[in-house]
Amino acid sequence: MVPTQNLWLMALSVVAFCLVVWVMKLSRQLKQVHQRMQRFTLDNGALARGSVGVGKRLHDTCDELQGLKQKCRVLENREQQPSYDQACHLVELGATVEDLMTHCGFPRSEAELLVSLSRKKRIHATDIRSIS
Repeated sequence: MVPTQNLWLMALSVVAFCLVVWVMKLSRQLKQVHQRMQRFTLDNGALARGSVGVGKRLHDTCDELQGLKQKCRVLENREQQPSYDQACHLVELGATVEDLMTHCGFPRSEAELLVSLSRKKRIHATDIRSIS
């Protein structure tokens, strides 16, 4: 019966050895997985910080773009509006309040003011010429 016991002992020893090798292999794999998780955690943190920075830059760029759009609108409106110099020249040529309202797009109050100022300017220029 001794040889059967020895066989069982040898079989158990082989099984135990295989289990030890398997546990060591699993331990190594677990260590590698743990290292990968640490690297992924660091990479994820770096990506999160980077995305926050990109998000801030994107937000700042959007704000700057809105400001530039507003400036463009202001410049476009300036180009579309007739200048006061043009309106004064038209008044000197005899344009009326209604003419300024129609052709220059001025509201009545502005057109009346321009006509009134132009008349006062003419009267003042005439007074100065008569004094000289």
